[in-house]
Amino acid sequence: MDLHTRIVLNNLLLKREEGFAHVYHCEQEINAILGSDCFPFPDPPELPSTRKKPPRKAAKHPSTSEHLTIRSLRKDARGYLVQYEDANGICHRERTTSTSVVQTLAKSPGITIREISYLKDDHQP
Repeated sequence: MDLHTRIVLNNLLLKREEGFAHVYHCEQEINAILGSDCFPFPDPPELPSTRKKPPRKAAKHPSTSEHLTIRSLRKDARGYLVQYEDANGICHRERTTSTSVVQTLAKSPGITIREISYLKDDHQP
């Protein structure tokens, strides 16, 4: 946002606050004149900022799982390290020696494979 736009926006926000403050003070004066807080003020009009907005749909991440080819375990590797994200966006790490476990994870709905690497002899990818 450029400087001019920020200045205009800030001026409008200040005017908005002044309007709310003016309404508040008017209501306080009315209550002081009447000697009570019981005056039936009408509800304020609906403001754009108080409207309920329709819920946003979650962005769909392209799944790397759909066209995933699992290579067989290398001779110098002890297993696979699979890093994936579930439908709630929580990241997991799974260690396995089974290619079928990796394939099952890759085909599971709501699972997005982020990375598959080999576990070396010292259990590090």
